[in-house]
Amino acid sequence: MSGSCPSGMNPRRRAWSQPTYPAGMPDRRQVAVSAVVTAVAAAVLSGCGGHEASHPVGSGSQRGTLSSSVGSPTTTGTARPRSVELLAERLRRLDRRIDSRRTTPSELRRAGERQQLLLRTLGLHPGEERRVLARLPPMQRRRTAATLRAGHLLRSMFPAKPGALSRVLPAWRIERPAPAPELWADYHQAQRRYGVGWSYLAAINMVESSFGRVHGLSTAGARGPMQFIPATWRAYGAGGDIQDPHDAVLGAARLLSANGFARTPLAALRHYNDSSAYARAVTLLADVMRRDPRQFFGFYHWRIFYLTARGNVLLPVGYDERRGVPVRSWLARHPDALVLP
Repeated sequence: MSGSCPSGMNPRRRAWSQPTYPAGMPDRRQVAVSAVVTAVAAAVLSGCGGHEASHPVGSGSQRGTLSSSVGSPTTTGTARPRSVELLAERLRRLDRRIDSRRTTPSELRRAGERQQLLLRTLGLHPGEERRVLARLPPMQRRRTAATLRAGHLLRSMFPAKPGALSRVLPAWRIERPAPAPELWADYHQAQRRYGVGWSYLAAINMVESSFGRVHGLSTAGARGPMQFIPATWRAYGAGGDIQDPHDAVLGAARLLSANGFARTPLAALRHYNDSSAYARAVTLLADVMRRDPRQFFGFYHWRIFYLTARGNVLLPVGYDERRGVPVRSWLARHPDALVLP
Protein backbone atom coordinates (compact mmCIF):
# COMPACT_ATOMS: atom_id res chain seq x y z
CA MET A 1 0.00 0.00 0.00
CA SER A 2 1.21 3.44 -0.73
CA GLY A 3 0.11 7.04 -0.92
CA SER A 4 -0.54 9.82 1.52
CA CYS A 5 -2.53 9.35 4.69
CA PRO A 6 -6.28 9.86 4.25
CA SER A 7 -7.84 12.68 6.21
CA GLY A 8 -8.02 11.85 9.90
CA MET A 9 -5.66 8.90 9.69
CA ASN A 10 -3.09 8.47 12.45
CA PRO A 11 0.31 9.20 10.87
CA ARG A 12 1.97 6.39 12.80
CA ARG A 13 0.00 3.92 10.73
CA ARG A 14 0.67 2.87 7.20
CA ALA A 15 -1.06 4.70 4.39
CA TRP A 16 -4.18 3.09 3.03
CA SER A 17 -5.86 2.58 -0.30
CA GLN A 18 -9.08 0.90 -1.32
CA PRO A 19 -8.68 -2.89 -1.42
CA THR A 20 -7.89 -4.49 -4.75
CA TYR A 21 -9.50 -7.74 -5.66
CA PRO A 22 -7.19 -10.72 -5.69
CA ALA A 23 -5.93 -11.71 -9.46
CA GLY A 24 6.68 -18.14 21.88
CA MET A 25 3.86 -16.74 24.08
CA PRO A 26 1.96 -18.65 26.77
CA ASP A 27 -1.34 -20.32 25.97
CA ARG A 28 -3.78 -18.13 27.89
CA ARG A 29 -7.31 -18.73 26.76
CA GLN A 30 -9.91 -15.95 26.89
CA VAL A 31 -12.16 -18.42 28.64
CA ALA A 32 -15.19 -16.30 29.45
CA VAL A 33 -17.90 -15.68 26.91
CA SER A 34 -18.37 -11.99 27.61
CA ALA A 35 -21.91 -10.66 28.07
CA VAL A 36 -20.83 -7.52 26.26
CA VAL A 37 -19.48 -9.56 23.34
CA THR A 38 -22.57 -11.67 22.86
CA ALA A 39 -24.92 -8.73 23.29
CA VAL A 40 -22.94 -6.59 20.84
CA ALA A 41 -22.76 -9.39 18.30
CA ALA A 42 -26.48 -9.92 18.42
CA ALA A 43 -27.30 -6.22 18.46
CA VAL A 44 -25.29 -5.76 15.27
CA LEU A 45 -26.00 -9.02 13.45
CA SER A 46 -29.35 -10.28 14.63
CA GLY A 47 -31.00 -7.63 16.75
CA CYS A 48 -30.95 -9.47 20.04
CA GLY A 49 -30.18 -7.81 23.33
CA GLY A 50 -30.86 -8.24 27.00
CA HIS A 51 -29.50 -7.93 30.51
CA GLU A 52 -26.20 -9.52 31.49
CA ALA A 53 -27.43 -12.64 29.74
CA SER A 54 -29.26 -11.71 26.59
CA HIS A 55 -32.02 -13.62 24.88
CA PRO A 56 -32.87 -14.47 21.30
CA VAL A 57 -35.87 -13.40 19.34
CA GLY A 58 -38.40 -15.96 20.41
CA SER A 59 -41.80 -14.39 20.72
CA GLY A 60 -44.20 -15.65 18.11
CA SER A 61 -45.60 -12.14 17.79
CA GLN A 62 -42.30 -11.02 16.30
CA ARG A 63 -42.27 -13.52 13.48
CA GLY A 64 -44.50 -14.03 10.51
CA THR A 65 -44.20 -13.45 6.78
CA LEU A 66 -42.60 -10.66 4.87
CA SER A 67 -45.97 -9.72 3.48
CA SER A 68 -47.08 -8.86 7.04
CA SER A 69 -44.32 -6.23 7.21
CA VAL A 70 -45.89 -3.94 4.64
CA GLY A 71 -44.72 -0.39 4.87
CA SER A 72 -43.49 -0.35 8.46
CA PRO A 73 -41.47 2.86 8.80
CA THR A 74 -37.98 2.79 10.27
CA THR A 75 -35.54 5.36 11.52
CA THR A 76 -33.48 4.90 8.38
CA GLY A 77 -36.33 6.16 6.25
CA THR A 78 -36.60 2.81 4.47
CA ALA A 79 -39.94 1.00 4.52
CA ARG A 80 -39.81 -2.73 4.99
CA PRO A 81 -40.35 -4.67 1.77
CA ARG A 82 -43.77 -5.89 0.76
CA SER A 83 -42.61 -9.09 -0.91
CA VAL A 84 -39.80 -11.57 -1.23
CA GLU A 85 -38.97 -10.22 -4.70
CA LEU A 86 -38.81 -6.62 -3.49
CA LEU A 87 -36.50 -7.56 -0.61
CA ALA A 88 -34.24 -9.47 -3.00
CA GLU A 89 -34.16 -6.54 -5.42
CA ARG A 90 -33.22 -4.11 -2.67
CA LEU A 91 -30.48 -6.40 -1.44
CA ARG A 92 -29.13 -6.73 -4.99
CA ARG A 93 -29.12 -2.95 -5.42
CA LEU A 94 -27.38 -2.34 -2.10
CA ASP A 95 -24.79 -5.00 -2.78
CA ARG A 96 -23.90 -3.35 -6.10
CA ARG A 97 -23.57 -0.01 -4.34
CA ILE A 98 -21.30 -1.41 -1.63
CA ASP A 99 -19.21 -3.22 -4.22
CA SER A 100 -18.74 -0.21 -6.48
CA ARG A 101 -15.68 2.00 -6.17
CA ARG A 102 -17.74 4.88 -7.51
CA THR A 103 -19.88 4.93 -4.38
CA THR A 104 -19.29 8.06 -2.32
CA PRO A 105 -18.60 7.78 1.44
CA SER A 106 -22.09 9.06 2.33
CA GLU A 107 -23.71 6.65 -0.13
CA LEU A 108 -21.65 3.80 1.30
CA ARG A 109 -22.76 4.66 4.82
CA ARG A 110 -26.43 4.67 3.80
CA ALA A 111 -26.01 1.43 1.85
CA GLY A 112 -24.42 -0.32 4.83
CA GLU A 113 -27.13 0.87 7.19
CA ARG A 114 -29.92 -0.22 4.86
CA GLN A 115 -28.27 -3.56 4.15
CA GLN A 116 -28.18 -4.26 7.89
CA LEU A 117 -31.82 -3.35 8.31
CA LEU A 118 -32.96 -5.55 5.43
CA LEU A 119 -30.94 -8.52 6.66
CA ARG A 120 -32.37 -8.04 10.14
CA THR A 121 -35.84 -8.04 8.60
CA LEU A 122 -35.03 -11.25 6.77
CA GLY A 123 -33.63 -12.76 9.95
CA LEU A 124 -36.97 -12.18 11.67
CA HIS A 125 -38.68 -14.25 8.95
CA PRO A 126 -36.58 -17.42 8.74
CA GLY A 127 -39.18 -19.20 6.63
CA GLU A 128 -38.54 -16.71 3.83
CA GLU A 129 -34.73 -16.81 3.83
CA ARG A 130 -34.44 -19.54 1.22
CA ARG A 131 -36.86 -17.84 -1.14
CA VAL A 132 -35.01 -14.53 -0.95
CA LEU A 133 -31.58 -16.15 -1.28
CA ALA A 134 -32.71 -18.00 -4.41
CA ARG A 135 -33.34 -14.62 -6.08
CA LEU A 136 -29.83 -13.30 -5.45
CA PRO A 137 -26.83 -13.70 -7.80
CA PRO A 138 -24.69 -16.73 -6.82
CA MET A 139 -21.83 -14.84 -5.16
CA GLN A 140 -24.15 -12.51 -3.26
CA ARG A 141 -26.31 -15.49 -2.28
CA ARG A 142 -23.29 -17.15 -0.69
CA ARG A 143 -22.25 -14.00 1.18
CA THR A 144 -25.77 -13.28 2.40
CA ALA A 145 -26.37 -16.85 3.54
CA ALA A 146 -23.07 -16.82 5.44
CA THR A 147 -23.88 -13.50 7.12
CA LEU A 148 -27.33 -14.71 8.17
CA ARG A 149 -25.87 -17.98 9.42
CA ALA A 150 -23.32 -16.08 11.50
CA GLY A 151 -26.15 -14.10 13.08
CA HIS A 152 -28.04 -17.28 13.92
CA LEU A 153 -24.94 -18.84 15.47
CA LEU A 154 -24.28 -15.83 17.66
CA ARG A 155 -27.90 -15.73 18.70
CA SER A 156 -27.64 -19.39 19.73
CA MET A 157 -25.20 -18.33 22.47
CA PHE A 158 -28.09 -16.84 24.44
CA PRO A 159 -30.34 -18.70 26.87
CA ALA A 160 -33.35 -19.86 24.86
CA LYS A 161 -36.15 -18.26 26.87
CA PRO A 162 -38.84 -17.06 24.47
CA GLY A 163 -40.47 -13.86 25.58
CA ALA A 164 -37.78 -13.07 28.16
CA LEU A 165 -36.65 -9.95 26.35
CA SER A 166 -35.18 -7.07 28.28
CA ARG A 167 -37.04 -3.99 29.47
CA VAL A 168 -33.74 -2.32 30.30
CA LEU A 169 -31.17 -0.87 27.92
CA PRO A 170 -27.50 -1.69 28.63
CA ALA A 171 -24.89 0.31 30.51
CA TRP A 172 -22.93 1.11 27.36
CA ARG A 173 -21.36 4.11 25.71
CA ILE A 174 -21.66 4.30 21.93
CA GLU A 175 -18.92 6.22 20.14
CA ARG A 176 -17.85 6.65 16.55
CA PRO A 177 -15.40 3.91 15.59
CA ALA A 178 -11.91 4.63 14.35
CA PRO A 179 -11.97 5.56 10.65
CA ALA A 180 -12.31 2.57 8.34
CA PRO A 181 -8.98 3.35 6.60
CA GLU A 182 -7.14 3.16 9.92
CA LEU A 183 -8.76 -0.13 10.87
CA TRP A 184 -8.06 -1.51 7.39
CA ALA A 185 -4.38 -0.59 7.81
CA ASP A 186 -4.27 -2.13 11.29
CA TYR A 187 -5.70 -5.46 10.14
CA HIS A 188 -3.24 -5.70 7.27
CA GLN A 189 -0.27 -4.68 9.39
CA ALA A 190 -1.18 -7.45 11.85
CA GLN A 191 -1.54 -9.94 9.00
CA ARG A 192 1.93 -9.10 7.70
CA ARG A 193 3.54 -9.35 11.13
CA TYR A 194 1.80 -12.38 12.57
CA GLY A 195 0.26 -14.30 9.67
CA VAL A 196 -3.31 -13.93 10.90
CA GLY A 197 -5.77 -13.25 8.10
CA TRP A 198 -6.90 -9.62 8.09
CA SER A 199 -10.53 -10.59 7.60
CA TYR A 200 -10.50 -12.69 10.79
CA LEU A 201 -9.32 -9.67 12.75
CA ALA A 202 -12.01 -7.52 11.14
CA ALA A 203 -14.67 -10.11 11.96
CA ILE A 204 -13.55 -10.29 15.60
CA ASN A 205 -13.57 -6.50 15.82
CA MET A 206 -17.09 -6.45 14.38
CA VAL A 207 -18.41 -9.12 16.74
CA GLU A 208 -16.65 -7.89 19.87
CA SER A 209 -17.50 -4.19 19.76
CA SER A 210 -19.00 -3.23 16.39
CA PHE A 211 -15.57 -1.98 15.28
CA GLY A 212 -15.10 -0.07 18.53
CA ARG A 213 -18.50 1.60 18.76
CA VAL A 214 -19.53 -0.11 21.98
CA HIS A 215 -17.78 0.64 25.25
CA GLY A 216 -18.94 -1.39 28.19
CA LEU A 217 -17.14 -3.49 30.79
CA SER A 218 -18.17 -7.13 30.58
CA THR A 219 -18.94 -9.37 33.54
CA ALA A 220 -15.58 -11.06 32.87
CA GLY A 221 -13.78 -7.70 32.91
CA ALA A 222 -13.06 -7.71 29.17
CA ARG A 223 -12.13 -4.30 27.77
CA GLY A 224 -11.41 -2.40 24.61
CA PRO A 225 -12.40 -2.77 20.96
CA MET A 226 -11.17 -6.38 20.85
CA GLN A 227 -12.58 -7.19 24.35
CA PHE A 228 -9.45 -8.49 26.06
CA ILE A 229 -9.51 -9.88 29.57
CA PRO A 230 -6.75 -7.96 31.43
CA ALA A 231 -4.72 -11.09 32.25
CA THR A 232 -4.70 -12.08 28.59
CA TRP A 233 -3.78 -8.55 27.58
CA ARG A 234 -0.74 -8.69 29.84
CA ALA A 235 0.41 -11.74 27.90
CA TYR A 236 -0.28 -10.45 24.39
CA GLY A 237 -0.62 -6.68 24.59
CA ALA A 238 3.13 -5.98 24.38
CA GLY A 239 2.75 -3.05 26.76
CA GLY A 240 0.19 -1.31 24.54
CA ASP A 241 -3.09 0.39 25.36
CA ILE A 242 -5.98 -2.07 25.65
CA GLN A 243 -8.37 0.68 24.50
CA ASP A 244 -6.37 1.67 21.42
CA PRO A 245 -7.70 0.05 18.20
CA HIS A 246 -4.24 -0.34 16.67
CA ASP A 247 -2.72 -1.94 19.78
CA ALA A 248 -5.76 -4.14 20.36
CA VAL A 249 -5.79 -5.51 16.81
CA LEU A 250 -2.09 -6.39 17.04
CA GLY A 251 -2.69 -8.02 20.42
CA ALA A 252 -5.46 -10.15 18.95
CA ALA A 253 -3.16 -11.22 16.12
CA ARG A 254 -0.45 -12.21 18.62
CA LEU A 255 -2.92 -14.29 20.62
CA LEU A 256 -4.22 -16.12 17.56
CA SER A 257 -0.75 -16.67 16.10
CA ALA A 258 0.57 -18.07 19.38
CA ASN A 259 -2.33 -20.49 19.56
CA GLY A 260 -1.89 -22.11 16.17
CA PHE A 261 -3.87 -19.93 13.76
CA ALA A 262 -1.63 -20.96 10.86
CA ARG A 263 -2.51 -24.63 11.43
CA THR A 264 -6.11 -24.53 12.61
CA PRO A 265 -7.82 -21.12 12.58
CA LEU A 266 -11.02 -22.48 14.12
CA ALA A 267 -9.18 -23.93 17.10
CA ALA A 268 -7.21 -20.71 17.54
CA LEU A 269 -10.48 -18.76 17.70
CA ARG A 270 -11.58 -20.99 20.57
CA HIS A 271 -8.60 -19.61 22.49
CA TYR A 272 -9.99 -16.14 21.87
CA ASN A 273 -13.52 -16.98 22.98
CA ASP A 274 -14.25 -20.51 24.11
CA SER A 275 -17.46 -21.00 22.17
CA SER A 276 -17.84 -23.11 19.05
CA ALA A 277 -20.73 -20.91 17.87
CA TYR A 278 -18.53 -17.82 18.23
CA ALA A 279 -15.63 -19.41 16.36
CA ARG A 280 -17.86 -20.58 13.50
CA ALA A 281 -19.62 -17.21 13.25
CA VAL A 282 -16.33 -15.30 13.10
CA THR A 283 -15.08 -17.73 10.44
CA LEU A 284 -18.18 -17.16 8.31
CA LEU A 285 -17.90 -13.37 8.50
CA ALA A 286 -14.16 -13.54 7.82
CA ASP A 287 -14.80 -15.62 4.72
CA VAL A 288 -17.36 -13.09 3.46
CA MET A 289 -14.81 -10.26 3.74
CA ARG A 290 -11.93 -12.34 2.42
CA ARG A 291 -13.83 -13.22 -0.73
CA ASP A 292 -15.10 -9.67 -1.24
CA PRO A 293 -13.04 -7.12 0.76
CA ARG A 294 -15.52 -4.35 -0.06
CA GLN A 295 -18.00 -6.02 2.29
CA PHE A 296 -15.89 -4.76 5.20
CA PHE A 297 -16.87 -1.20 4.27
CA GLY A 298 -20.54 -2.16 4.31
CA PHE A 299 -20.30 -3.97 7.66
CA TYR A 300 -18.37 -1.03 9.09
CA HIS A 301 -21.50 1.13 8.87
CA TRP A 302 -23.82 -1.31 10.63
CA ARG A 303 -25.35 0.24 13.72
CA ILE A 304 -26.45 -0.94 17.16
CA PHE A 305 -30.08 -2.06 17.44
CA TYR A 306 -30.98 -3.52 20.81
CA LEU A 307 -33.92 -5.89 20.94
CA THR A 308 -36.17 -5.28 23.92
CA ALA A 309 -39.65 -6.24 25.01
CA ARG A 310 -40.83 -3.05 23.30
CA GLY A 311 -39.07 -3.83 20.01
CA ASN A 312 -35.75 -2.93 18.41
CA VAL A 313 -34.21 0.21 19.90
CA LEU A 314 -31.50 2.11 18.05
CA LEU A 315 -28.58 3.04 20.30
CA PRO A 316 -27.01 5.97 18.46
CA VAL A 317 -23.58 7.48 18.72
CA GLY A 318 -23.74 9.54 21.91
CA TYR A 319 -25.74 6.99 23.89
CA ASP A 320 -23.99 6.95 27.28
CA GLU A 321 -25.48 5.20 30.28
CA ARG A 322 -23.45 4.10 33.30
CA ARG A 323 -26.34 1.97 34.53
CA GLY A 324 -29.09 0.11 32.76
CA VAL A 325 -31.88 2.46 31.78
CA PRO A 326 -35.54 1.40 31.50
CA VAL A 327 -36.63 1.18 27.89
CA ARG A 328 -39.80 3.09 28.67
CA SER A 329 -37.98 6.11 30.06
CA TRP A 330 -35.45 6.15 27.18
CA LEU A 331 -38.19 6.02 24.58
CA ALA A 332 -40.07 8.79 26.34
CA ARG A 333 -37.07 11.00 25.66
CA HIS A 334 -36.17 9.48 22.27
CA PRO A 335 -39.38 8.21 20.64
CA ASP A 336 -37.74 7.96 17.21
CA ALA A 337 -35.29 5.36 18.54
CA LEU A 338 -37.91 2.60 18.45
CA VAL A 339 -37.76 0.43 15.33
CA LEU A 340 -40.48 -2.19 15.44
CA PRO A 341 -39.58 -5.68 14.20
